Amino acid sequence: MRLKYVCEKCGLVFDSGEDCTKCEEGHVNFAETDSYEPEVKARSEWNPGVKFPERIIVPMSNGRKWNNEKGRYDEEECVFATYEIVRELNSIEADAIRKEHDNRVKKEQEDMERWRQMLNDKAGKLEQEPQSALCDGGDMHG
Repeated sequence: MRLKYVCEKCGLVFDSGEDCTKCEEGHVNFAETDSYEPEVKARSEWNPGVKFPERIIVPMSNGRKWNNEKGRYDEEECVFATYEIVRELNSIEADAIRKEHDNRVKKEQEDMERWRQMLNDKAGKLEQEPQSALCDGGDMHG
């Protein structure tokens, strides 16, 4: 049996984890910025009377990569990508996206609830532990 590595961004398969990591680090990500929406709106190119913009320019990030020579992460660099609008999605495609989005939101909410429950369970167990063993200053190991 051979172990394969799959890039989480593009799905390319590698024999080496190192090569896979290089591929993953080579992809850009959407920039995490508070001004994302205004940035996109300011750079959208519209044609008169057309429903959708012809082109949208989106701020992206090249990500932080570890620099062995410096012993730290390099700073992220803001880059931009141009997206051209090809067509409006039909109702079936749009419904599939909405369904996928709703499922993802539901899963995130369920994961958060499980996380909260786990924290509550741990807190409850800590409350049930005998306080004397924690606070009497005596030898807990003997």
